[in-house]
Amino acid sequence: MERLRMDSWRDIFNGVIEEVKPEHKWVLKMDQKLTPNALPQGWKQVVEEHAFASFQCTQCQHSWGSAQAVILFHMYLDRARGCGWVKMRTFMQQCHKCLACAWAEPIFSETSARLVLLDLVTSIQQKCYGEHVAWPQLHKVVIGGHGGPHKSEYCEACRLGVHQVYKDQDRHGKSSYKGSYEACRDSALPWGSSVLAAPMQSSAGALYKDLDGFNPSSGNTIPCCLSAIIILFFIFIMYHIPEKLAWALGL
Repeated sequence: MERLRMDSWRDIFNGVIEEVKPEHKWVLKMDQKLTPNALPQGWKQVVEEHAFASFQCTQCQHSWGSAQAVILFHMYLDRARGCGWVKMRTFMQQCHKCLACAWAEPIFSETSARLVLLDLVTSIQQKCYGEHVAWPQLHKVVIGGHGGPHKSEYCEACRLGVHQVYKDQDRHGKSSYKGSYEACRDSALPWGSSVLAAPMQSSAGALYKDLDGFNPSSGNTIPCCLSAIIILFFIFIMYHIPEKLAWALGL
C-alpha cells in the first residue's frame, strides 16, 4: 500500500480552499507533535473522527481498514495579512494479530483525503470566517468497508482521549477483542504521543514559529516581579499611612 504524499494533501487542499476563499492564501502542514487542546490565542481545533484509512503492520504484514481513522487539525486565519495556516496530525492504530503489537501509520487514498479536506474547509468557513455553511453531501459517506466495529483499545486517538465516539464502550456493547490485546494493553503508546489537555504554551510563536515567519502574538503580560512590587506597595500603605496620620493628629 502506497502512502499518499504530503504534496498530494496540499494540492487537494489548495484546490478545495481556493474555490471558496480565493482571496486568502492558506498553507497546510503535517505536524505529528501537534497536541490536542493546546491552542494559542486565535487558533481553532477540529477533530476528524470518521476518515477511512488502511493500516499495515510492519512486523507481520497484517493489513486492515478502519472507518474510524482520526485526524487532528489546528487552524488560524490572519485577516490582516490575507492568509491562514492549518496543521494536521494523524493517529496510529495497533496491530492485534501479532505479539509485536506494532503501531501502524494510516494510509489514506486520494478519495478519502478529499472527503477529509472537504470537511476541513467547511470547518474553516464555520470557525474562522463565522459562516453558516452546510456540511458537504459526502460528509457521512465512508469509502470502503471497515471490517466490523472500531477496536478502540488498539487506537492511539482513543487511548489519548482524542476520539470520543467510542469512549463509552458499554453503549456499543462490551468489547470482545481480547486475544493479543491482553499482551498489548499495557504496552506504551507510540513514541512522541501527546496526552490530552497538555499544558498551554505561553506564546503562540513558541508553537508556530516555523510557519513562514508567522508569530501570532497573544498580547503583553505584566511580569511577575512587577506584580509583587505592586502588592508590597499596597501592603506598605495599609500598615504605615494610618500610623503616621495618627501621629500627626496627636492621637
